Amino acid sequence: MYDAGQAVTQATWSTIVIRDPLLFILTAPELLILNVSNPLAPTKLSSVPGSYLTGVAVQGDLVYLGDQFQTSVLNISNPALPVGIHVNTSYWSPRLSIEDDLLYLSGYFGAYGFHIANISDPTNIAHIASYSPTTGGSVRTFVVDAGLAYICSDPKLDIVNVSDPFNPELLGDSAFGAWISDLTVQGNYIYAAYSVEGFKIISIDEDTDFDGIIDYREVYEFNTNPTSADSDQDGIPDGAELNTYNTNPLDVDSDSDGLSDGSEILTYGTDPKTNDTDTDGIYDQEEVLYGVDGYITDPNLADTDGDGIDDLEELLLGIDTFITNPISNDTDGDGMADGWEVQYNLTPTSGLDASQDPDGDKVTNLQEFGITSNPTTAFDNDSDLMADDWELFYLIDNPLADNDSDNLNALEEFTAGTNPLSNDTDADLMDDYWEVTYGCNPLINDALGDLDNDDLINLQEYYIGTNPSVSDTDGDGFKDGLEVSSGTDPLDKTDHPPNIYLIIIMVIIIVGVIAALLYLRATGRIWRKAPINVFISHAIPDYETHKVKELAEHISHKKPVNRSFHCEEDLQFNIDEWMEQTVPLSQIMIFIATENSLKSKDCAKELRLARKNNLFVVPLKDIKLPWEKLSKLKLSRELGFNYNLADHSKAFEDVSTYIDKFKADLDKLYVELRKSKTVSIQMLERSLDLSENQIRKLINTLERNNQVKGAWSIDNHYYISENEVNHRVKSINELHLTDSIEEILKKAELHPDYKGRVEEILKSKQKTKIKNQEAASLDAMKIKGKPKAKN
Repeated sequence: MYDAGQAVTQATWSTIVIRDPLLFILTAPELLILNVSNPLAPTKLSSVPGSYLTGVAVQGDLVYLGDQFQTSVLNISNPALPVGIHVNTSYWSPRLSIEDDLLYLSGYFGAYGFHIANISDPTNIAHIASYSPTTGGSVRTFVVDAGLAYICSDPKLDIVNVSDPFNPELLGDSAFGAWISDLTVQGNYIYAAYSVEGFKIISIDEDTDFDGIIDYREVYEFNTNPTSADSDQDGIPDGAELNTYNTNPLDVDSDSDGLSDGSEILTYGTDPKTNDTDTDGIYDQEEVLYGVDGYITDPNLADTDGDGIDDLEELLLGIDTFITNPISNDTDGDGMADGWEVQYNLTPTSGLDASQDPDGDKVTNLQEFGITSNPTTAFDNDSDLMADDWELFYLIDNPLADNDSDNLNALEEFTAGTNPLSNDTDADLMDDYWEVTYGCNPLINDALGDLDNDDLINLQEYYIGTNPSVSDTDGDGFKDGLEVSSGTDPLDKTDHPPNIYLIIIMVIIIVGVIAALLYLRATGRIWRKAPINVFISHAIPDYETHKVKELAEHISHKKPVNRSFHCEEDLQFNIDEWMEQTVPLSQIMIFIATENSLKSKDCAKELRLARKNNLFVVPLKDIKLPWEKLSKLKLSRELGFNYNLADHSKAFEDVSTYIDKFKADLDKLYVELRKSKTVSIQMLERSLDLSENQIRKLINTLERNNQVKGAWSIDNHYYISENEVNHRVKSINELHLTDSIEEILKKAELHPDYKGRVEEILKSKQKTKIKNQEAASLDAMKIKGKPKAKN
């Protein structure tokens, strides 16, 4: 081997380029040009000095030389005398490469990047384009091969398409994890020399596992397994995770939601990059695997059932205190979507409001839902006295139209609340016009009712032609039912039964009146203006000091008070028996609260009896006693008064005022309950300005006074009159042909506590039915036994 180093120069050689017979050696301070036609005896022809020369490229008679400040062009047509023809100060190029008329340069320090210049005119090097490597730093070395530039920018390799020199385009990049000091390309392989790690051969396009990612990127950039198409075994190939779904090919569950990326993409259709695809506040895993409160919801829809309320609100938060079903858009099954009910402040958990009409436009909530109108506000934009929603629902605009030919025009039907498209709204076989005219209810099947108590049901009166609201249609002094059963004409005043019937009727009426008066006298109660009884609870030692007798006399002189009870005045036998008889007869208890009464066992028992019978308990507290001491007996300060022994008249007047208000509230509640068949607690709270608890206790008082009778609805929000209870039970029994108490309670929307009441109604109905059948049989026998009329 020939070592020319000593013969030529002592400097360190950095680059060698051979263009036979010339050899170009680049050292930091100079470029040496040698003739190596005889390799064993190289001859130095010339040298070109420079300042830290870094790169050299040769094309024909031209040498392109890069140093610390510039790129120079030398003419070496006479290699012994190189001539500089151009200097470009734009680049400091550690590496230069020439392809046809293009010069490729690697930028360093101030001119970072990869640059392309046009050298068709070597005296005027023209910049074409630049490419900034993905690292953003300098380019240490590069190779251009077959239109591709392999650019090393520590510690990454960028592969750039330079087939269009004006638009360099990145095809891919890879992190090799080490400093590549030099490289070359041959076929489909890159041969790379590393500054530390030695030498490597890398395949450019081999994809061993056919996952869409070439092996070298799997190894050096993504750390995935080049021999397994699915490195994390989640069911999604590595290439799809990186290029399509942007998930982590090394993590089975990229979003850490408990579902593998494969199951999210292939099974559930959820987003594997977020643990809550539909952003409803419930993790995808909860929605598809475990559910919340037992409901499996759709992880791709924030509102699974499409009712206008997000799943999380339905399940956990609720709207207006309602917890609804997230997979059913109609939790209470009333035909109205939950979101719509909530929007208009209806109740999505109770079907009772489907038939209600809060805006009074004669269109029920359910009907308004069907036409998407506002159920809480009525409008009449055309001023025809018919609500717009009603007109929209029935598609009627003319108030004088009679679409169902029942002799009621549209305005009259709107006023009556009947169906303008059906002449028998309640399907009771009696047309709407007849029911409206004669005072029957065209909205409820009252065919079996007897409005005028003449012993003819309404349906009989309809077919006979009698007036269902007048017991004696022809005014002959005999009820229509009596005339029909006697065989006379109830429409002809001259055709009536013998007067003996009239005498019998009068006797029956007189006996009935006497019996009623005797009952009222025996019970001490009247129907509407029931008196109030007041029970005074006190400790025996306080009788004199707290003037119990005087208080009782003062109360007894109040107009609404029937009597007051206290043991000194009324006790005639065992005190326990006396308490158990007198406390239930009272509506109000005045509890004189002292140190003595708080310790008294008798007073404690009286309090228990009072609460058991729903009495209103009013504490009359000795002024010396702190209110806090009453808390152990659960006595309310808000309902009580102070008792100053120095001025007892003030306490007496306070009690009198309370009784007056109690009686006034009781009377007002009585009036409200008599107005409607069904009354809501909320309506009573607004109209009477009383709390729900006060209203319930007052209703209980009216029931104990026999002033009202009824039942609570299944949701305990409505009080239903006795007549309506009877009607519902009997109607359901007949229409649905069922004797199941539970089914009737449910369909009648009655509280389960009234099971006994339903049984009583059904038994009474059965007895009446048997009685009627027996009477009909007797009538049939009489008719059968009559002689035939002569011709």
